[in-house]
Amino acid sequence: MLAALFLASVSHATSCTQRSDAFGEFLAAGEDLDGDRIPDLVVSAHAEGDSQRSKVIALSGKNGRALWHAGMNWDAEVRAVQFMSDQDGDQVAEIAVVIQGSRADWMLVVYSGKSGRLIATHRQTLWTETILVPLCDVDGDSRPDLVSAFGGSVVRIRSWMDPIHERTLFLPAEFGMQGPIESAALLPDLDGDGLRDLACGIPHARKLSLVVAVSGKDGHVLVRADGKALGLTAPEFLGGRVASIGDFDGDGAGDILATNDGFELASSGGGLYARVISGKSGKTLFTHESEHGRGLFAACSDLDGDGCADLLVGDAGTGRFAPSISVVSGKTGAIRPLLPPEELEGRTVNWIDASCDFDGDNVREVLVVLRGEAQGLGSVRAYSAKDSLMLLEFIQPIE
Repeated sequence: MLAALFLASVSHATSCTQRSDAFGEFLAAGEDLDGDRIPDLVVSAHAEGDSQRSKVIALSGKNGRALWHAGMNWDAEVRAVQFMSDQDGDQVAEIAVVIQGSRADWMLVVYSGKSGRLIATHRQTLWTETILVPLCDVDGDSRPDLVSAFGGSVVRIRSWMDPIHERTLFLPAEFGMQGPIESAALLPDLDGDGLRDLACGIPHARKLSLVVAVSGKDGHVLVRADGKALGLTAPEFLGGRVASIGDFDGDGAGDILATNDGFELASSGGGLYARVISGKSGKTLFTHESEHGRGLFAACSDLDGDGCADLLVGDAGTGRFAPSISVVSGKTGAIRPLLPPEELEGRTVNWIDASCDFDGDNVREVLVVLRGEAQGLGSVRAYSAKDSLMLLEFIQPIE
């Protein structure tokens, strides 16, 4: 059983010595853990094939130094890392980590953000549900929730810390005939009822793709974008992954990023696509195709201070193709390279994000999670969105 396999130990160090095969696979940024008024990071690190060496590591946003790391001895995989509200009264945010053991065994582990001390564990067994969002705050109570689905028409939202507290959303029955819901993301409150709403992706829908925004209160459809409405002529399988990206077009409504991430596409040579879909009308606002069909990664934030969310898009880069990351202006649609090609040569991009401001210039930095060359080294870099300078690099070296 997962609970019996859990063992946590905490140590403090100025550097980390764990092999970094999956360093930064899951990451949370934005809270100050050490009292220097600069946001810090917490990253997962799990040596592939070695269940004895899973860790979460807190890193200083000032100098990249490891503040603490909590080692876990389990036969399980980290599925999410996120900050949560202070639970022990020290005025510092805590760290919530979701892990999965067997298919049905899931656990929430809560650590002290200040010291890495284990505070609590909460376990749930989910036999028949698909986990869509393992860690989020749906109702705004600063306590972690879990979003799961039964097929294509039932979504369940439950509290990790109080499983009896749950809400079931019944989507239109026709969705159950289209295919299973395979991705979801929390959206802002689109319909003004005081609850956050939900984006759902059904990439195997009969009309080529189906991406919908539904009410977080009762599941009724707010916005629908199916393959026909999106103008698709090939099975792009949009909805393999969906994300909330803020107000991309400045119309006051949060918008949806939908990609076909995770699907091999014979019709397009394996290429990956992303579309920004309006949270108000369901229309396509922007489309991006991975230039070399080697992976697409996207995140969103207002990087230029014009009030519109901007889009980060990137080709992961493998083999003879170098990675690339560009910024798309939500206001004008203009595209500019964030980094010169040689900056990431010999690496692959695993993930990009823009969630916190390290240097205090009121513009969020771009976090880039990288994989190395033959050694498999991983690192997380923070680049200025203003001038593309690298401000910090968080590295976890081989022992």
